[in-house]
Amino acid sequence: MTVLWNWQTCLPVGKRRLVAALQILSRKKHLRGGRRRLDCGMNFLRKLSLAFVCLAILALAGCGNPSALNESTANVKHITQGEFADEVTRCATPVVADFYATWCEPCRMLSPMLDKLAGGYPDKIKFVKINVDESPGLAQNFQVQAIPTLIFFKDGKVADRITGLLPEAELKAKLDVFAGGKK
Repeated sequence: MTVLWNWQTCLPVGKRRLVAALQILSRKKHLRGGRRRLDCGMNFLRKLSLAFVCLAILALAGCGNPSALNESTANVKHITQGEFADEVTRCATPVVADFYATWCEPCRMLSPMLDKLAGGYPDKIKFVKINVDESPGLAQNFQVQAIPTLIFFKDGKVADRITGLLPEAELKAKLDVFAGGKK
């Protein structure tokens, strides 16, 4: 099952649950009867003030440090459009290019997973990452319409692609096949 970016995936799991709880809290039930209606109104105001406090906590917590994605790691190199030909097209080894954006939560989830998996293929596969906001021409050339997108290159040509966030085991199996290892 793949996960693409949407408004809910920009929040970590705990925050998503909090947002769901806030949605439930914000629903008003229209009760009949004078006193019950007043009680419902007071409860609603209490719930609404709790919702504002929770939203303030969410705003202060943020979604992590997105600029960290633009840095190269030990196993995955951040490249720009100008470096693409040397790093990918003219590379003798197979290359996996991760097209991402700093604001995309599934991209943030994929980045450490890909870095970890890349450590298992030091001489077999080269791993690079490309920010689609910094290099929109590359994203357009390779028809990247959703992120994260992994494009597999062999001999400078596209061999395969994955759009969305795969579980680590499935991604490892695809990398094994791409590297020519076990199937």
